[in-house]
Amino acid sequence: VSWFPVFLIRVHGMEMVDAGRLAGACLILGGLIGLVGGGWITDRMGGKSSDRLAFCGLAAVIGTIFAVIFPLSDNLIVTAGAFVIFFAAAAVPIGAAATALQQLTPNRMRATVSAIYLFIVNLIGLGAGPTATALLGDILFPYESGIRYAIAIASPVAFGVGAVLFFVAARYAKRQAVQQEV
Repeated sequence: VSWFPVFLIRVHGMEMVDAGRLAGACLILGGLIGLVGGGWITDRMGGKSSDRLAFCGLAAVIGTIFAVIFPLSDNLIVTAGAFVIFFAAAAVPIGAAATALQQLTPNRMRATVSAIYLFIVNLIGLGAGPTATALLGDILFPYESGIRYAIAIASPVAFGVGAVLFFVAARYAKRQAVQQEV
């Protein structure tokens, strides 16, 4: 996400203002779809934490696919559309995973668990992700349009790891719910 405007400038030859406008529009649209749609769908699924986490895993799988499509497409319309889907998939866990975490956490620990969760999400999402992409670009693809290949490697790998972790967490949440019923 952090590299999308730079990607549009370097790979698609856009001017900075136009790249910023397109990136902003894609982020707003994808964010709304992922946040509102993800919450709406997980509520309709019954609202159980295990279902919310499994849906986050499914969103991560979808995000993995579009994390490869958007940076490798030479067509700007395909790139923008794929990025909207990619970012919508990335936005699903913002509400759904945080809600599942609150459902799974005892009342007296919710504030602490939320703080730790947000710290880790920001450390990885705002720190490690963009840095890993930059390192891949600088080391493996040290040319102007090399950012597209760095994104096409870093993003799907991160989404793939996220998908596995969400599915593991969903299984754990389901087991915990069964144990609490007994």
